[in-house]
Amino acid sequence: MRYIFTWWLFALAIIGVSGCSANKYLADGEKYYEGASIEIVTDEDVPKQDINETKEDIEEVFSLDPNLKILGSRPRVWFYHLAGDVTKEKGFKHWMKFKLGEAPVVLDQHDRVRTANLVKNRLTSNGFFQSRIITEIDSGRHKASVKYTAEVIEPYRYDSIAPYEPDSIVLVRKINELQDNTILSPGQRYNFNKLQEERLRLEGALRNGGYYFFDDRYIIYEADTTIGNRKINLYPVFNDDMPAVAGEIYKIGEVNVYADYDWAVRDSLSNGDVLDTVEIENVRYIRKRDNFKPNAIVSHVKLRPGDIYNRNRELITLNRMIQLDAFHYVNLTFDEMGDHELRANLFLSPLKKKSVRVSVEAVTTSNSFVGPHLTGSFLNRNFLGGAERYELNLTTGYEWQFGGKTNQGLSNYEFGIENVLTVPHLIQPFRIRYNNARYIPETKFKLGAKAQRRVGFYQLNSINANYGFEWRETATKRHKLYPVSLNFIDLARTTPEFDSLLLNDPFLARSFEEQFIIGSSYSYYFSSQEDKSRARKRHNYYFNGNIDLSGNLMRLGQNTFNLGEKNENGSYTLLGQPYSQFVRLSIDFRHYLDFKGDNRLVSRFTTGVGYAYGNSLTLPYTMQFSVGGSSSLRAFRARSVGPGSFRPDSSITFIDQTADIKLEFNVEYRFTMLGALKGAFFVDAGNIWTLREDEQRPGGKFEWRNVLRELAVGTGFGVRYDFQFFVIRLDMGIPFFVPYEITDEEGNPDFFRWKPLNREWRKQYMIWNLAIGYPF
Repeated sequence: MRYIFTWWLFALAIIGVSGCSANKYLADGEKYYEGASIEIVTDEDVPKQDINETKEDIEEVFSLDPNLKILGSRPRVWFYHLAGDVTKEKGFKHWMKFKLGEAPVVLDQHDRVRTANLVKNRLTSNGFFQSRIITEIDSGRHKASVKYTAEVIEPYRYDSIAPYEPDSIVLVRKINELQDNTILSPGQRYNFNKLQEERLRLEGALRNGGYYFFDDRYIIYEADTTIGNRKINLYPVFNDDMPAVAGEIYKIGEVNVYADYDWAVRDSLSNGDVLDTVEIENVRYIRKRDNFKPNAIVSHVKLRPGDIYNRNRELITLNRMIQLDAFHYVNLTFDEMGDHELRANLFLSPLKKKSVRVSVEAVTTSNSFVGPHLTGSFLNRNFLGGAERYELNLTTGYEWQFGGKTNQGLSNYEFGIENVLTVPHLIQPFRIRYNNARYIPETKFKLGAKAQRRVGFYQLNSINANYGFEWRETATKRHKLYPVSLNFIDLARTTPEFDSLLLNDPFLARSFEEQFIIGSSYSYYFSSQEDKSRARKRHNYYFNGNIDLSGNLMRLGQNTFNLGEKNENGSYTLLGQPYSQFVRLSIDFRHYLDFKGDNRLVSRFTTGVGYAYGNSLTLPYTMQFSVGGSSSLRAFRARSVGPGSFRPDSSITFIDQTADIKLEFNVEYRFTMLGALKGAFFVDAGNIWTLREDEQRPGGKFEWRNVLRELAVGTGFGVRYDFQFFVIRLDMGIPFFVPYEITDEEGNPDFFRWKPLNREWRKQYMIWNLAIGYPF
């Protein structure tokens, strides 16, 4: 640990030296470019929203990014010059110069005249036809930034929007009917982007109505500004180059599905060979091999002969074929057949039906356990002939604890098996109305088992079975509903030492009790980042809400029909084993704020509560909440915090701290350091609490008045290397505030003190988290 800390100090020293050294490479009169900014000023009463929207639009023209700065230095520029002249296109020096380093960005590279013209053009595009641009340079010794000030007056607004003419043409009448939903209106500020958005809206509506050849480029807008008082009369007209076919309605004349399209099929088609053809719902299903059930594929094709061409149905068909995850090539083309009819040809090239994947990971956990994890997966993409997916996942791992003064020789191992069958449609005992044609609903059947062994203490076995549905409502909203969720937990092979702990802690004993978990679950997901159709936004949001119910129907049935018997603990049983009865709620909310480059501020709030009642006194161990670890409070070991102000016995670290309530806050600022090497500063806060008094964990009960002072708080710094397809992350966390009482060497109450230069303090409190992927 001492050497790692020394390396961090050395890295900071390098950054400081590079900041000074990079300046010496500047030529006389050169200054590093620090970026550009825009300020819009006016003496008139212009709405703030108009100013802010225009300012955001203008900022897009500042395309030249300054060099990366870390603590005031430019380490990438230093590495660029340190590499010297590079004559080869590969090798260490080439990597240092162009991957680790970057060329200096100086003020002269920013074309101020051209940028000022671009700013003026953006102002005009936003309705500010009369403006004056002032350019200023804010200069320091080795750096300079550019400030553009735009002096504007009240923007131009629409006074009237004329209808399309002449109304005798069918296309014109159709467009005028669509004007009821126009996004343009009198009094609105002129905005070029809004005009383009209106063109695209009309194109989409017309193509959904059969106008296959219509394009938004055929619509132009003529603006009359001569009426004065900064008013515009807008006249939409058709481009003179618009072809006649753009105003004609087309129908689907024929639909062909080539289910196993490849070069051989293409050659057969070009040679006029006859392939096996099946007709289903007037759709010709053409195949060379009997890979898929024709009905299963045709049911996802939303085009039928005789229907008016519809662009949405075309996109839905493509989207559904991609969602099946059974084809590596999907293409839909249209050919003219004459008499205003189109031939639709859907070409599908199947993926390899079966695949096997094996991966090995060297895992280091936050509670000082290290060891290999092996994962093996078998996938069949067309298990029953209808694009059903069958997955068999096997996982095994072994970990042993290293470091520290206690619990030397502790080890864990686990083994798991999971079977998952995914069917690309709903299979339900009761009717569920699903009217969203764009996305395929899935039915999932899961069966698995898992064994976790804490050597020297216990083995926890579980068997689970689940049946449910997963579907997407929109591009940003997803749902998971599992009406049947069965889990049986069996505590096996306990040692006398662990038995004594259970004997002295009734709550812990009840949470580890052999029991059935019979219930249902529902999850809702929202992520604005999944909407690829919209332009990139600075603010993005993620939300996940979950509810788990267990034991209610079982208890209701036993009470109604007077079934079942109680065991010695007063719990009703099923097949001789008690079953859990509880409700569990949890939410996870995240906010992503993007800055220039790859810099991002991420905030997360997550909370949850579980309440056991009726047939249970405590939540099952697997359903309780915990905090601490690589994706939680990174300044504390995994599942080591709480509950409340309770401080666990350091000699019994193998017992995870879990409870009924969880509250957690995280803030992380992410930035680029050197190429694919990213950095982050973070602050985490949170804790867990029990709903009932626990004599073995005093101070753990939830009390509103104690929440703030019982939050564990930690901070730290992390580095991540982005391999594009995955990220390796190393975070170093240090506690800032602990919720429990601290004692000095003599056992007297003391305050938590920061001593990062003290080796023993670092050994006790500095936590290293090695993980794959971002924490949130």
